[in-house]
Amino acid sequence: MLDEIIPHYFNNIIFYSNFAEVEKNIIKIYDLDLIKRIFYMFDDEYSKDIYLLGLINRMLNFQVSKGIMFNLYYSHIFNFFHKLSDSIIDSFDLNGEKWNLFDFSLINGINSQIKIYSRSQYEIFTNFFLEQYRYKDKLFAEEGDYVIDAGGYIGDTSIYFANLVGNNGKVFSFEFIPENIAIYKKNLDINPHLKDIISIVQNPLYDVSNKKVKVLLEGPGSKIVKDYDNNFTYEYNTITIDDFVINNNIKKIDLIKMDIEGSEQKALNGAINTIKRFRPKLAICVYHEKNDYYEVPFLLKKLLKDYNYKYYFDHFTLGIGESVIFCKPNSNM
Repeated sequence: MLDEIIPHYFNNIIFYSNFAEVEKNIIKIYDLDLIKRIFYMFDDEYSKDIYLLGLINRMLNFQVSKGIMFNLYYSHIFNFFHKLSDSIIDSFDLNGEKWNLFDFSLINGINSQIKIYSRSQYEIFTNFFLEQYRYKDKLFAEEGDYVIDAGGYIGDTSIYFANLVGNNGKVFSFEFIPENIAIYKKNLDINPHLKDIISIVQNPLYDVSNKKVKVLLEGPGSKIVKDYDNNFTYEYNTITIDDFVINNNIKKIDLIKMDIEGSEQKALNGAINTIKRFRPKLAICVYHEKNDYYEVPFLLKKLLKDYNYKYYFDHFTLGIGESVIFCKPNSNM
């Protein structure tokens, strides 16, 4: 497992498979004119490079050993991955899985009182140390921000945001899977200094409210599905971001993060009025479906065309997951 997520410092940083086959697959699956248009959307060269590398990485048969070593860019941070192992102070088993309790106060070089239960050391590392929902010094949650965390899972990203926005801010976390919420509430209880900043909303986000949707329960990968299976699928009522904001008389939204297993486009279409009204910063995942690489950027470009945004792109694993497009409103508008 560690071989899949830790840079191989003793090997070449970029591994090539049959690159002619990669090019053929890209041409077969993607419209290169569309890819070119998206490439030129991005505001800096780093984003353009990472976007193309991510596209190539998906075509390398999803084999990490043949992929691009993205985390070269983060090699100076990887010491903290190993330090996280030393911060485990407790654990418990749930349904055959081990959940560890990480105490950040035990990590040298980190001034933090955060504690988190998680079954994945790398998820904690990605969210808190690589800071998956921050784009360098250009886009991040700030003190006093009101944040929508779409895809709250076990509360790790919401706790990350709450620590940044502080008591003058607010995090509205959308998570509806009972198993996830059970761990989420444990994480809130062990972070009492952040607990009151976070509100859990137990509905899936969509483009319409009060629609019954079928959800396949797979822990962090739970998602809305079309096919119904009584053994694995459950029904939930949806809500849109627009309706949530209006119904709760929310006066501002400063940042919207989405990692909702392929439902990002539906949720964005349900947030059009909120985006127009508040011009929030956006951090939207684009890796769940192969078409996300161009469909989500084009949708964002369409939604934001009159609001003077800048676009950035980053990626946070050696595999195909955790690609994020960032949208920053121009303050000069």
